[in-house]
Amino acid sequence: MARIINLIILVAEIISLAISLNKKEKPYIYYTQISNSICMASSLLLVIFGLKMPVEIIRYTATSMLAITMIITIVVLLPILKTVRLFTGRNFVLHIFCPILSIFSYLFLENHVKIYFVAMPLIITLVYGIIMRILNAKEKVKGPYPFFEIRKNGKKATFIWIAVVLVFTGLISAAVGMAYWMH
Repeated sequence: MARIINLIILVAEIISLAISLNKKEKPYIYYTQISNSICMASSLLLVIFGLKMPVEIIRYTATSMLAITMIITIVVLLPILKTVRLFTGRNFVLHIFCPILSIFSYLFLENHVKIYFVAMPLIITLVYGIIMRILNAKEKVKGPYPFFEIRKNGKKATFIWIAVVLVFTGLISAAVGMAYWMH
């Protein structure tokens, strides 16, 4: 069953990425696209190789990052931006559909990894945050999220936002792991 759900995720992710690339967007400046691409790769590996240790680590990382994507979008970005059409097209697939399927599959159908792998999503998120902060400071990128806009928010506020996102990342990653380990 995990293979079937991950095949559905894989197809949805491929279609969403193709749409982004076809529109000549720069999808990889968005954490959403990075987390969904890691999910796409992990789903592909699961479909091909099944539930083996390296696949399990990547699936856990992808699932945690997708949970972060979904929660940050709903709790932070939706209230700030008010223009996000969360329940339409590609936004629905990237922010709701794939995260929910991935979380369900990981929690109920897949093998699980040790708790110390909570660090994986944190490391990826930290690297992303540092890169986006540098690119914003050098005015190479605007945003892509409001809390990265140093010129608008200031260095201190941007740093605080990154710290808050990292705390949320750690909590959500732990919650994804703990939801399984508790039962």
